[in-house]
Amino acid sequence: MASAYRELGQFSTPLREAANGKTRLLASTPANANFDDYQEVGTSFVSDPELGCAPGAGLKVTVGANNLLGVYPEELPRYIRDQQFALSSTAFVSRYPSSSPVGINGGSRSITKLHGRKGCACKAGVLR
Repeated sequence: MASAYRELGQFSTPLREAANGKTRLLASTPANANFDDYQEVGTSFVSDPELGCAPGAGLKVTVGANNLLGVYPEELPRYIRDQQFALSSTAFVSRYPSSSPVGINGGSRSITKLHGRKGCACKAGVLR
């Protein structure tokens, strides 16, 4: 993981970049617990940029994103998902491996206002 922070006048720009290496999980298939199945997730990069502006005393507005490019892990092989559907209700069917370092919800964007006078009133919204 690498991060950088830069301030220029009233503007600030924190940036985080995570490099997730290849992972491999030894699991069994849903239909045959005696069969070893290796679930692999390749290398991925996730960017979390943000831009902040402090236009006046006690006020800061930021616009940012987590997982800006919406990186997802590789999906489980189709035969694993087919076995999950055949053996259980759809509530137990997973599209992505549980061993992935990357979240399965994609990216999110947010806008935050912070007031610094006499206490703190915070407002945040997540934009998809």
